[in-house]
Amino acid sequence: MAPLPMAVGVLVMLVVAIVSMLLADPVLAAIGLLVVGVPVDQAFAAFTERFGDFKPPEHNLLKVDIAETVFEPKVGGFLYDRGVDGSVCRWARVLGYEPPSRLLLSWDISPRWQIEEDPRKVRFQEWRAISGRGCEDTINEGVFRAPQE
Repeated sequence: MAPLPMAVGVLVMLVVAIVSMLLADPVLAAIGLLVVGVPVDQAFAAFTERFGDFKPPEHNLLKVDIAETVFEPKVGGFLYDRGVDGSVCRWARVLGYEPPSRLLLSWDISPRWQIEEDPRKVRFQEWRAISGRGCEDTINEGVFRAPQE
């Protein structure tokens, strides 16, 4: 497997840093625009197809080491860790999937580093490509409501 391009690595590390920061501070919301030096489809593919390549292994809710981190690329899919013993921890949901222009996730992890089952308390991350400028990454808390047409 080829290494991630530097710009994509910066993008995904920024996302991991923001998520980590949000988990530490439950009232914080972040919005950012990051211009990366790769086409949008490559950045989207790096984030969705290689999520386990940059997710810190210490971000683990299992009782055992992580064998793999899986990103199911479809609406209704999950982001989850599979342990070396076969156990599974689903910690995010895919709510919107429109490659390569939009991705909407729920981060179902509480500030106490536990699975959050109350949908009113989860964080949402929406990643949108902005033609010619990069991507916009927005993270907010609370219940996701579909935009009114």
